[in-house]
Amino acid sequence: MRPFQPRRRRFLSTMATATAAGAILPRPLFSRLRTNDPPATNIRDALKIPRTKESMPGRYPGRVVEAFDPASVRDGQPVAARAAHMLEQAMLELTGVRDIGEAWSQFVSPGDIVGLKVNPVAGKLLSTSLDLTDAVITQLGQAGIPRDN
Repeated sequence: MRPFQPRRRRFLSTMATATAAGAILPRPLFSRLRTNDPPATNIRDALKIPRTKESMPGRYPGRVVEAFDPASVRDGQPVAARAAHMLEQAMLELTGVRDIGEAWSQFVSPGDIVGLKVNPVAGKLLSTSLDLTDAVITQLGQAGIPRDN
């Protein structure tokens, strides 16, 4: 009977054994698993559907904007007004319009119900910023989305 090993030690032992076996086993065994055939996709089927402005990958495929403000964080805390301003500037630059309500209206309509996914448990540096979330809610309101939506 094998003596008890903690899970981590048993896992590492198993992985080491598997790695050694992979190095020792003859290559023809693995070469049968390889194929030069490309993986099957549904790209041809997807291309048959006419693309609209709401289709994926979205209105601005591959377009990236950067917002940077060295004063947006003070003493390790986000500055709400600066975060809102950066979000507004990024949305205006992305869409090419001058009004933040008009910019958001390219993505949402007044009848839409918008869900914001926030992550409150990832620690101080990785959790969703409440200041930025508030800015999104405020700007969606400027696009005509009722606060209840």
